[in-house]
Amino acid sequence: MNEIEYNKELLTEFPFLLPRNVWTGELDEDYDYSYTLLDFAPVGWKKLFLQCCRDLAIQLTKERKLNKFRFTQIKEKYNTLRMYNNGCSQECHDILLKYEYLSSFVCQKCGKPADYETEGWITSLCKDCFEKQGLEKKHKINMNLTFTVTEYSLKGENKKVYDCTEEWERYLKSLV
Repeated sequence: MNEIEYNKELLTEFPFLLPRNVWTGELDEDYDYSYTLLDFAPVGWKKLFLQCCRDLAIQLTKERKLNKFRFTQIKEKYNTLRMYNNGCSQECHDILLKYEYLSSFVCQKCGKPADYETEGWITSLCKDCFEKQGLEKKHKINMNLTFTVTEYSLKGENKKVYDCTEEWERYLKSLV
């Protein structure tokens, strides 16, 4: 399967990966399926990102919003995958938060579980990719599959605990 056929198949399953104008939501008239928003994620995170898209598509289908949801930007920031969108339900927001968090435990170069974080421009790398880069200073990653988010509103402070164990185990199985 060539790249264009793969992208057409991918966009059938995940229409929100179709690159659109951020302000108008329109598709460029000369779009030729040579790329998707998946191309903007670091190579090592693509498998994790696709797993996120599957979970997101399931939830969006339940909400009947699969064709309405749009990513406005996908990038790496502070050693995590960042996925900005045009607004979504709390359930979709929770899915995105979990995968953003998990991305810090995945090697950005190859997709294996990361062992180290670099200094400066922080990057998660597995032992092999770290050594290939010839880096010396490193910080061992302490993996914790739960995290807490504190949200503030006029009603006060609300803490929510997220457990990413199920998502992480599915990701590890996908590597085999």
